[in-house]
Amino acid sequence: MTADRRQPMTIGSAGVSALDGCPPTQETIEVMSTLDIDVSGHRSRNLTMNMVRGADKIVVMEKFHKDLIMNACLATTAKIHLLNEFSSDPAKADGEIAIPDPIQMSAEFYMGVLEMIKGCMPSLVKSLTDYRITELPDPVPRGHVSFGICGHNT
Repeated sequence: MTADRRQPMTIGSAGVSALDGCPPTQETIEVMSTLDIDVSGHRSRNLTMNMVRGADKIVVMEKFHKDLIMNACLATTAKIHLLNEFSSDPAKADGEIAIPDPIQMSAEFYMGVLEMIKGCMPSLVKSLTDYRITELPDPVPRGHVSFGICGHNT
């Protein structure tokens, strides 16, 4: 058996305007249950400067998020990506088309957003195959490659 030589990677979720400790919306819980995923125990947390500094890759849903993080944290554009950059649809993978935040929208809108996100996952996961996934602490320890998904209320 060979040793796992991949770098450790931490993954987390944080929002640019999230309140720490809030549960997911009922719509989120229902849409994710269609994939047999229970997110009812998830709690939101606000993105911190330490998270941004410690991250090697940050994935956001909207250009507004990218701009806000770059301006507030002086983060480089190289580490911040729009999720749609990983889209399987070439028309959407130009990095300029945002995945909208479904908060306060209909269940159908949530389902549409889920489909957009699912279309990005294969390419995103492939881009992370050199890493071993662990949990995201705050602050992120030095030497760990980290990855986060950022939205308004993540």
